[in-house]
Amino acid sequence: MEIRKQVIGGALLLLSSAVLVGCGLENRTAKAATVPTTKSGQHWSRFDRKLAATQHTAQKNRPALLASLKGLKPFYSGTGAAYLTPLPTKLKDEAQRVNTVLRGTIVQTDFATFDHTAHTVYTLFVTAVYQGDSALRGQEISVLTAGGKIKNADLYAQHQQKSLIPPDQKLTAAELQENTLVRADGFDPAAPGDEIVATLAKVHSNALNRAVYLTISPEWLFYRTAGTQNFVMHAQPTAAELTAGQHGTVVTPDMDSVKGRIVADVQEMVATGRIPE
Repeated sequence: MEIRKQVIGGALLLLSSAVLVGCGLENRTAKAATVPTTKSGQHWSRFDRKLAATQHTAQKNRPALLASLKGLKPFYSGTGAAYLTPLPTKLKDEAQRVNTVLRGTIVQTDFATFDHTAHTVYTLFVTAVYQGDSALRGQEISVLTAGGKIKNADLYAQHQQKSLIPPDQKLTAAELQENTLVRADGFDPAAPGDEIVATLAKVHSNALNRAVYLTISPEWLFYRTAGTQNFVMHAQPTAAELTAGQHGTVVTPDMDSVKGRIVADVQEMVATGRIPE
C-alpha cells in the first residue's frame, strides 16, 4: 500500500542543497573514554570496547546539547519535497528506495545552516546494519536531517526569500542574533546517548567534505531517547503545528493504522535483526 502527501515547502531539496553549498556548523566534542579490556572476568571484544567508549563520550556530550536547546522558541517545519513521492508503508518497500537501513547510538549532535535553512548533523556509532555495508557496524557515520537550532537572522532571510513575511517586517539587531528551534516534522533533535533506527541514502557532501547519510522519509526515522524502552516515530507534529502554516500532511483516511503498520515493522526488525517480509 502507498499513500501520497500534500506539500508546502521543500526541505528535502534543501537537504540536497546541503551537499552542494557552504555551511555553519556548531561542534561539541568530548574526548573518547579509556575503557577496560575485560568484562565480568571475560575479554572484551573490539566492538564492546568501542561501544563503551561511545556511550561514555555521548554521556559527556549530552548535557551541553540539552542546555543549548533549553528555552528556545520552537518553529514547526515540514520536510516538504519528500511528500511529493509515494510513501511506502512496508519496510521492505521503503528499503528498496535507499541503500542503508541501520541502528546506532548518537555520539554528538551538531547544528548546520545551509542556505539559511536549519539542519542537524548526527555523529552516529552504528550498532546494527539491517541493509547495506555490514562493515559499518562498529564505525561512526554522519547522518543529516532537517531541522535544529538556527539564528533568527537565517530564519528571517529564508522567510523573506519565500515571501512568507512582509518586506517591511523588521527584527532588531539583538533579535536577529537569537536562536530558534526548528522542529522539522514536529520532532526535537535527538541528543547524544539517544538511539536512531533509520532508512538512509548515502551521498557525498561538498559542504562538510565527507560522506553523509540522508533521511528520505521522516516516518522511517525512529528515535529511542536514552533511558526509555521504545523507538518513537520521528514525524509526530502536534495538531497546532499542523495548522500553523508551512507543512506537509499525510493524506489518508486511516493515518493511525498506517503509522501503526510502520511502527510494527520497525519493532519487528529491531527484535529479529532483519527486515520483515
